[in-house]
Amino acid sequence: MCRQTRCVTVEHGWVRLSGEVDWDYQRKAIELQLRPLVGVVGLTNEIMLKHRLIPGDLSARIEGALERQAHPEARRIEVGVDAGTVTLRGLTHSWQERDAIVGAAWSAPGVRCVINEVQIAS
Repeated sequence: MCRQTRCVTVEHGWVRLSGEVDWDYQRKAIELQLRPLVGVVGLTNEIMLKHRLIPGDLSARIEGALERQAHPEARRIEVGVDAGTVTLRGLTHSWQERDAIVGAAWSAPGVRCVINEVQIAS
């Protein structure tokens, strides 16, 4: 099933998603709807976000979102931005905090991809 900006292929029970959507929640929702289907043995989600203009202060916006949405310890997260790709590095105290950090990065305008290198401190 391929449409303008989304494509689903299935081979031996493995589902591969590709294409583009406007927001990260849409990318996740598509995956969540397909995972529980009978016969699905695995899923690769290669859906990208549509290109948007990237604000010049994208890194500062993401850091601000981290302070608002994530725990105070998120200030120790290094944010790198390169043409809509955000790389997150640093340590956090829990999986929940790590998920909040990644969510904050995805919510910034112009983000097309998030590389999550945030580690959980032991």
